[in-house]
Amino acid sequence: MTNSDSDFMRDLETRYRVATGLVDRSQYRVFYGPVRRAEMLVLGINPGGDPADVMPDGVGSRSGGRPHAASAGYHENDESDVLDCDWPENRGLLKLLLPLVDGVREDLRSRMVKTNVAFRRSSKAHHIDLPAAKSEAAPFLAEIIGRVQPRLVLLAGVKLEDFTGRFCEMVEPLGEPIRDPGVKQTVFRPARIQLRESDAVALAVQVAHASQFGWTYARYGVAERIRGLLSGGSFELATNDVNTLNLSLNNSSAHPAVIEPEPAKVRRLTNRAGVDAGMNVAAYEALFRKLGFTAFESHKKLQHPDLRLTLYFNRDRSGFVWFAVRAKDFDAYKPTLWDFIPAPQKKDADPSNRTVVPKAGLEEAAFRDLLKQ
Repeated sequence: MTNSDSDFMRDLETRYRVATGLVDRSQYRVFYGPVRRAEMLVLGINPGGDPADVMPDGVGSRSGGRPHAASAGYHENDESDVLDCDWPENRGLLKLLLPLVDGVREDLRSRMVKTNVAFRRSSKAHHIDLPAAKSEAAPFLAEIIGRVQPRLVLLAGVKLEDFTGRFCEMVEPLGEPIRDPGVKQTVFRPARIQLRESDAVALAVQVAHASQFGWTYARYGVAERIRGLLSGGSFELATNDVNTLNLSLNNSSAHPAVIEPEPAKVRRLTNRAGVDAGMNVAAYEALFRKLGFTAFESHKKLQHPDLRLTLYFNRDRSGFVWFAVRAKDFDAYKPTLWDFIPAPQKKDADPSNRTVVPKAGLEEAAFRDLLKQ
């Protein structure tokens, strides 16, 4: 690990604490190892462990149980929580990760970065306001994604649309999701994506949560499916240096290290009328905070002291964002600032409603104009 890695991590954690008001690592966890460029980014839901049992350094257990982390600092000695902490989740996760590196466990220290879509700690995900925790973590996770520049994003228990809606410019599903009928869990759901922070094209795969459903990785051949997609798909490097990363995640000659891109197979994230979708969910949330909106939950009315019109902030599973508005207010949406599209969902097709999206690049201007009316 380099000094620049620890400097980046220290600065990010400091800003996260200021933004959230959280005091110490008993309440949150951001890092599970060094944050640096790596082939794989593994994202869980949020850090486990009862905050009341975790010492302020994020490592010690007040009850004398297992350590809650491998490092009280910034993993300066290459400590990895996944490799060095014996947690049920890690044991399950390694069933998927080890086949991706030909069983060479120590390779994971340099080839994988792990974190979560929410940083607030709880013994159960429902013990916190998870949507709010995801939103507050999103700008910091975006920075981590930009630094890691992964070619493979593993979503362990995280829904694909939760990730693509916040962090991706493009998304193209690769086949139908596979579900286990017994436990009713999605066990394999791949998509080709373009990451907003790095412009790199990568593979994202939703898999089942490791601690409860790690057995599904072998049963459904998840690692083999991933390796097949990486060796036969199209995942363009962010730089012109084709030797920068080993995209196949192994050193076998059967899986070439460089995969030629096929740009035509990556489609732009557009709405159903073919209009450029513009900003993602996280970007809209940041804009609404900037403009002083007091409420901006998905599928609910936007609220602002100066907003006299009714708009519903909507998105679909792939991350498309649109706004349902009242037909009687239609003239307020200037065609120079807004695109008018067919209703993406049945309830918006009511004759009393219309569906609009700001023109890409003019989102802030479009909402500032509404607030003046």
